[in-house]
Amino acid sequence: MPRYYRRIHGTRFRILNVTRSEETQAEHDQGMGCSHYCLFGRDLPKLLAGGAFKHGGHVAFDRKNNKLLSTLFVRMLQQMNIEMDRFGSSTGMTSKMVVNKGNAMSRKRQKLKDSSIKQRYLFALVLALGFGSCTLSAADEKIVMPTRGICAHRGACVSNPENTLPAFAEAIRLGVHQIEFDVYLTKDKQCVVIHDGSVDRTTNGSGKVSELTLSEIRGLDAGSWKDARFVGVKVPTLRETLVMMPENIWLNVHTRGGADAGTAVAREIVRQGRQHQAFLATGWSESAAARKVDPNILICNMRHQGFDSRYVSESLERGDQFVQLLRDVASPEDMARLKKAGVRINYFGYDLRHPDRLKRYFDVGVDFPLVDDVEKMMPGAEALGIKRWKPVYRKDNDKQND
Repeated sequence: MPRYYRRIHGTRFRILNVTRSEETQAEHDQGMGCSHYCLFGRDLPKLLAGGAFKHGGHVAFDRKNNKLLSTLFVRMLQQMNIEMDRFGSSTGMTSKMVVNKGNAMSRKRQKLKDSSIKQRYLFALVLALGFGSCTLSAADEKIVMPTRGICAHRGACVSNPENTLPAFAEAIRLGVHQIEFDVYLTKDKQCVVIHDGSVDRTTNGSGKVSELTLSEIRGLDAGSWKDARFVGVKVPTLRETLVMMPENIWLNVHTRGGADAGTAVAREIVRQGRQHQAFLATGWSESAAARKVDPNILICNMRHQGFDSRYVSESLERGDQFVQLLRDVASPEDMARLKKAGVRINYFGYDLRHPDRLKRYFDVGVDFPLVDDVEKMMPGAEALGIKRWKPVYRKDNDKQND
């Protein structure tokens, strides 16, 4: 049976062992989507339950025989921050499949009679709950992530207004391997991409980000300070920033604003299924909150940031996947410890102004140096054998970098 890939409120799932009526299958083949599924099968430990709700609808379990199962299913969706408006509560799960344009599916297919099958469902859902996500991983989609390369600091910020969509688009066009940007929460708890705690330096407005609403910030001009060509450029939200990104570059999300910010950023990353590429570069309160959303979310430790053994040891003890060395590299012994643990090493320092400086950092083990002048630095990386990265978007995931 073919595999089907669908979205539920922006989150992708793989669905195995899906039954459809002939009419529903024909509708799917015509590219119209399908509003309900009946789940069954023997290889249920592999099951990642989901559905395509283009026209509404929901997954249904037999409430009489599978009350616990349906409850776990709802809990799984809630943990992944999927809105429940089209699902109802666990006690509201219907015992009949939804009728799709008048084509009812057999209730017989929908019932889970075999207790061993029921146990396998339970195992699959508990497994999904334990890992915090059912979204497709990079391995599932064979997404190739860069092992080293150039990180665009605030996007291509020399030629474009920093932390804006044009800056990110230019960095992607130039073939970067990682993009760094900063996130704050507005007064109404919305995630916006901006470096400073105030809008004064990079917009035509004034005031703290935390004291302005999203609507007020979106009304500002974030481009004209850089050049007249960028008049009208807005402060982007985290949501639209993630939407525009390829799936195969690292996203270095500097998260500021405490636990609330960590929670909000993590939820958006999970909602868009970006856990394989986006990592929060942040302090301990933000990272702790983010890991409550998804225990496996990627973290770059920014507490006690520097290059000494204390910073390296703390990062290793916490199980963080990235570090960002500041102003210098760590000792050879500490660099070796990071490499042995599989930690990816970013580096930020104001000495990286010329392509000739790149060789020193790559030679000692830095994976992704952060640079401002992307256009100037990319040829230096190419001279060291680091190819410009080819972006892969969700519509062409089958294309890979050589």
